[in-house]
Amino acid sequence: MSDDSARRGAGRQPMSRARKITLLVGVVLVVLLAWFVVRGVTAKVSPTTDYATELEQRTIAQIATADGVPPTPNQWDVIMRIADELEASWKSVAKEFPAAPDGYAGERWPDHLFAGNAFTVSEATRQRMRDVSLLPDVRSALERTTMLPNARGYRTLPKGQPLIAWTMPPLSPVRAMARTMGAQMQLAALDERWELSAQWYERMLGLGRVMMVQTTLIDRLVGIAIISLANERMRTILAHTSPDEAALRAFDAAIVRQLGIDELGAHKRVPPMEHTIENERLFLMDSVQWCFTDDGSGGGRLVLSQFERLAMPLNPPRNRIADVMGSFVAGREATVKLANEYFQQETERSKATVQQRKTTPAIEIDKLPRTQLFMRMVAPPLWSAVRTSDQLHLDVIGTRLLIALERHRIRTGAYPAALRDLVPVEASFIPADPFSTIGLLYRAEGSTYVLYSAGLDNTDDGGKVPAKEGERFHALGRDREGKGYDYMLGAPKKE
Repeated sequence: MSDDSARRGAGRQPMSRARKITLLVGVVLVVLLAWFVVRGVTAKVSPTTDYATELEQRTIAQIATADGVPPTPNQWDVIMRIADELEASWKSVAKEFPAAPDGYAGERWPDHLFAGNAFTVSEATRQRMRDVSLLPDVRSALERTTMLPNARGYRTLPKGQPLIAWTMPPLSPVRAMARTMGAQMQLAALDERWELSAQWYERMLGLGRVMMVQTTLIDRLVGIAIISLANERMRTILAHTSPDEAALRAFDAAIVRQLGIDELGAHKRVPPMEHTIENERLFLMDSVQWCFTDDGSGGGRLVLSQFERLAMPLNPPRNRIADVMGSFVAGREATVKLANEYFQQETERSKATVQQRKTTPAIEIDKLPRTQLFMRMVAPPLWSAVRTSDQLHLDVIGTRLLIALERHRIRTGAYPAALRDLVPVEASFIPADPFSTIGLLYRAEGSTYVLYSAGLDNTDDGGKVPAKEGERFHALGRDREGKGYDYMLGAPKKE
C-alpha cells in the first residue's frame, strides 16, 4: 500500500452512532413529509348517501301529518314565481314614480316603500302605497297571492350535489312579498274594509307557515319573521282602529287555521323545533361526506380545498398542497361524534322551558377549539333559533289576547280588570308565558291597558321597556339576560 493510500485510509473516520441516528431521523422525516404531501394532494371525497331525498321525504311527511293530506310540489314553485314577479315589478314602480314622496323615510326608493308602517308614515307615503298597489304589474302579482292560505308546497332539493348551498336559500323576494302584503292589510284596515284586511292577514300567515315547514333553518327563521311581521301589523291595527266583532273573529280564526292552534294552544301546522334541528343535522352530515375522506370505518380527514370551495365559494381556490393541513384538524370520526352530541343536546334543550335552559349546559360553537374547524364553520347557532321560536309563540299568544281584549271591550264597554275575565267568552283559557314562570302580566289603565311578559330575567319590572325601539327585544335576548326590562306584547289602543 502506498503512503498516499495509507494516509487517505487513516483520514476516514467511522460514522458515529449519533450521526447515523441523525441521518436516519432526517430520512424518516423527509419520507414522512413526502407521504403527508402525497396523502394530502391525492385526498378524495366519496359521497354515498342521498340526504336530499331523505330531507324531502321528511318534509312531505311533516306536511301530510299536519294537514292530513300530502303537499303539492309545484305550489312552492308558484309561490316563488309570485315573489319574483313582485320583485320585478319594482322596475315599473321606479318608472312610474321616479322620486320618493314628501316625508318618505325609507332606506331605499322604491324598494322599501312597503317596509314602512302605513299608520305612521307620512300621508304622501301612504297615498303612494295605494297608488303603487294599483299598478298593473304589482296588482297582478298580488292577486295571485289568494292561493297562500291553502298552500302546501315544498322545495325540491338538488340530487347528487352538495346541499350546503341550500342551507342559505335566496329568500329576499319572499321577504319583500310579505312586506307588501302587510301594507295591503293595513291599507284595507284604514279604509275599514275589514274582510279584505283579514284576508291579507291570512295570506301573510299562510306564507309564513309554508316557509316554516321547509327543510332549512333559514326557511324556518324567515317564516317566523313573516308571521311576526303579520302580527306586528295586526297589533298596530288594533291600536289605531276599532275593528268590529266580525273582523276580530276573522283575524283570530286566521291565526287558528294557519298555525293549527289546538285547544291547548299548540301549533299543530308548524313543525316542532326538533324537526328542524334534525334537518340541520342531516344537512351537516351531507357536508361531511363532501368534505372528508372515508376510510371505510367511520374515519377520514378534512379536505380543506373541497371544504373551502363549498363553505366559502367566493374565496380564491386553495392550492391542493394546503390539503396537507387537513391532517392536523379534527377528522371525520371526531367531527361526526361532536356533531351528533351537539344536535342531540339542542334537541333536548328545545323541549325544555326558557327558564330551564338558563341552567342547562350547552356546546357553544364559537368556543370550540380551533382544531374543530369544520364544526366552527358549518354548525348553525341553534340556541338563537330555539329562542326565536319561543318568541314567535309569545307573539302569537299576545296577538290573540289583544284580539280577545278588543272583543271584551265591544261586549262590555270596557277592558277587563284581569285576564281571567276573558274566560270563557273571549278565550277558552289564558296561556302560560313561554319565557316567564310568573305568567303573562296585565293591568287595566283607565280606558286602555298594558299587556307584557316579564321576559328572560323572570322579574316583573312593571312593564318597563327600552327607550329605543330597536332594543325592544332586550327582555328576550341572550346577551343582556333581559335584566331590568319587560317585553310589551302590543301597543294598547290609543286614547
